[in-house]
Amino acid sequence: MSHCDVLCHRRDTSAKWNEGHYLLHRPVVKESGTTRVSPVFDASARERGQPSLNQCLGKGVNLIALKPAILLRVRLHQIGIIAYIRKAFLQISLCEGDRNFLRFLWVNKEGDLKIFRHAQVAFGVTSSPFLLGAVIDFHLKKYSDGSEQTTEYTRSTTEK
Repeated sequence: MSHCDVLCHRRDTSAKWNEGHYLLHRPVVKESGTTRVSPVFDASARERGQPSLNQCLGKGVNLIALKPAILLRVRLHQIGIIAYIRKAFLQISLCEGDRNFLRFLWVNKEGDLKIFRHAQVAFGVTSSPFLLGAVIDFHLKKYSDGSEQTTEYTRSTTEK
């Protein structure tokens, strides 16, 4: 779990177990591939009378849903840029202070209980698609050459 921090082990008495939020997860078993068992996190799970993590977060505009229209508009221009973003959510780091709200418990093969916390944006959290879209738009604007033509191209393809 390279995209997670190990916060503490069960034997660690100084650990602050009750701070933050713990995500429920369940295993998904695949018949083939390099990772046979993958955890799937549920940020919509909640205790009775308490809000879920997804209910506490702002959803934001799902900028990813706008991408098909952007791809169609790109065809109006002579030159287009396209990229394959592999494991995109895992490429976006979380601030240190936000990681305690994405904790989860894990028991290894030896039966040791550990607390992990996500260090990158977690798939399944309601704000994740917005964060991914915002990061993509940030980099499109950051790496444009600043010319009026490029600025207009970026604006016309991403903001309609």
